[in-house]
Formats: sequence, C-alpha cells, structure tokens
Amino acid sequence: MPAEKAVKVRKARNANARAITVSASGTHVVGIGNLRVAIETDGKSWTAQGLEIDYIAQGSDFEDAKKQFEDGLACTIHQHLRIYGDIDRLLSPAPREVWKEVLNPKAIRARYSQISVHAVIKEAFGFEQVDYLVLAGAA
Repeated sequence: MPAEKAVKVRKARNANARAITVSASGTHVVGIGNLRVAIETDGKSWTAQGLEIDYIAQGSDFEDAKKQFEDGLACTIHQHLRIYGDIDRLLSPAPREVWKEVLNPKAIRARYSQISVHAVIKEAFGFEQVDYLVLAGAA
C-alpha cells in the first residue's frame, strides 16, 4: 500500500509569499517562496526580520544576520513540524511597526525563498534565493 501523502499550500495574508508542505511517512518537504526580510543595524549588530513570517534573527554583520536568519528559520520550521506536525502557527506576519519601517521609500527591497527537507536529520536547500531589505537607517 502506498505511503499517505498530505500537501498544503498556504498564502500569507496581503502578500505574494507562499508556503507549501508535502508530508509522507514522517518526512516533510517545506518550500517558502517570496518571503521578504527586513534588515537593519543599530551600529553594533544587524537584525533580520521576516515580514510575511514573523521570525527574527540577529548577526554580527549583514552576511551573518542573513545566515542566522536562514539557519534559524530552517530550525524553527523543523521544530514546528516535530512538535505540531505542521507550520501553520509559524505563518503569521510581522507586527505592524515592522511593516511601517519597511514602507520607507529608502529601504532596499528583496525577496527570499527556500526549500527544506525535514526528517530525523534536517537538510536545507535553496538559500541563495534569499532577498533582504536593508532599511534606510542601515544603508
């Protein structure tokens, strides 16, 4: 008898971002497309904040903040799958005050996409498609 498969496609509210999950026999493949990430610095560290997914990470410089965001989001997805069996609780937008900063015309806009496979051992692919928004104060 073939393994049971479940496919979910979710679109974030008010956005072009999408999340798709395919699950079969305890293995989950998660794809996130067109996620926007705002990046800013306070002069000491850099912060990367997802917009369509309210996830935030911090790094010592621009590249480290991107890497911390990518690695942390993949681990957070893995934990949601392990604990809840899905990523539905993760799919909520950033707070309104974050969006106000991003709407600043001086902000640099970019998009992020990833595909990750989650089983007992996680493998992640596709982080080279990350798009980051450098906020006006960081530029």
